[in-house]
Amino acid sequence: MIKIYQKQPIQAEQFDGSQKYIFEHKVISDNSLVDALTHDPVYYSILIDEDDPGEEPDEVIFEIGD
Repeated sequence: MIKIYQKQPIQAEQFDGSQKYIFEHKVISDNSLVDALTHDPVYYSILIDEDDPGEEPDEVIFEIGD
């Protein structure tokens, strides 16, 4: 028997580094490594699954443009 999986569309946003995006999505900036020209953080992160009190939330790390 062959299993058939149906792909579901997903909704995604590209991170642009704007202050509005950072505050809306509770983005955490890592100030340990900054861009030499802009002085902005190179890496950002966000906690996922933080609503479940029984588990520790996972952290996703990304850059501007991801």
